[in-house]
Amino acid sequence: MAELLSSQQRAFLEANHSAVMATVDDRGRPHAVPVLCALVDGQLWSSGTDLRVRTRYLAARPYGSLTVLGKGFWGEWLTVSGPVETRREHRVEDNLRLYRAATGRDPDDLEEYRAAMVAERRLVYVLTPERVYPSSR
Repeated sequence: MAELLSSQQRAFLEANHSAVMATVDDRGRPHAVPVLCALVDGQLWSSGTDLRVRTRYLAARPYGSLTVLGKGFWGEWLTVSGPVETRREHRVEDNLRLYRAATGRDPDDLEEYRAAMVAERRLVYVLTPERVYPSSR
């Protein structure tokens, strides 16, 4: 579904990494939290842990939205919605790939970073774009 994103939308997602992730709770109510995200192979990746509420919500309803924010509150934004896969198998490498995509570099202390990913039980959420809602600017 990567072809759903225009080249302008891809450029926006590659340049901006602050987002709000929305999921649905057990009663059908929205649950939104700030996250760091990055475009990786045409999908939006973000990080969480096994104990996050959104991890539980995504297990029950594996669909979400990420509203990626441009620079400044009144700037551009782009909402991308679609199915979300929660990836646990390659936690450390997936989080490292997300970090590199978001920052363009390796962590300062790679071994410390790897140890933190294990200790925090970090995982990666992978949202495959199904719908895109651009700002009106």
